[in-house]
Amino acid sequence: MKIARIKALWREHKTTRILALCLVICLIVALALYADELKSRQAERQIRAEFESIRLPQNAVALGDVTDHKPGSYRIAVEREFWSELGFIELMAYFDQELAGQGWRQEPSRLGTYCKGNTAAALESDCQDCGSARLILSQGYNRECGGISLLQVLLQFGMSGFFLVNAVTKIRTEMSKQSALRLGRMIGYLNLLGGVMSGVVGIIGLAGGIYGLWLYLAPP
Repeated sequence: MKIARIKALWREHKTTRILALCLVICLIVALALYADELKSRQAERQIRAEFESIRLPQNAVALGDVTDHKPGSYRIAVEREFWSELGFIELMAYFDQELAGQGWRQEPSRLGTYCKGNTAAALESDCQDCGSARLILSQGYNRECGGISLLQVLLQFGMSGFFLVNAVTKIRTEMSKQSALRLGRMIGYLNLLGGVMSGVVGIIGLAGGIYGLWLYLAPP
């Protein structure tokens, strides 16, 4: 009896349903942001470990590290500035060999950019022979190296669910209609085709969401 009363109240109170739905969405978003924050902390530990294995050129002097990270975001970057008597072209040649020996691969589409799993490395300098340069290791900023947030994955699932529900609704509506008019039948066929196309988009999006979730959960 209590269950039936709860169901009746749920159907009657539209505002309650909307507030409950908003609460659930906010809770899911908060959990996704928390998961991305934990992932960024793990990424920072990995980046620090990578910095320990990368050797600077001979006689180079490290000037300090700067961490760029916004709370709740999966993106993180650690910048190590150093001074060297080598020019920028010579530094690039040095890090080409040094990073290749540590398992990094150079991205041909972006000069001075390297990837190792989801971690990206970039060598930057403000001028050709000013002596100072920066080696930046990051996750989530470089498309070539990959990286995805749980919030993006959930958004993908949400959009896929919208298209699938829209497809089912359209198909069920048109299948239940019976029109003797030729024009009505043609409109019905078009709506049915729209439902099928919406379903195809939803299935493709769902597959992309599953793949994104696998990338998110897969070890680096």
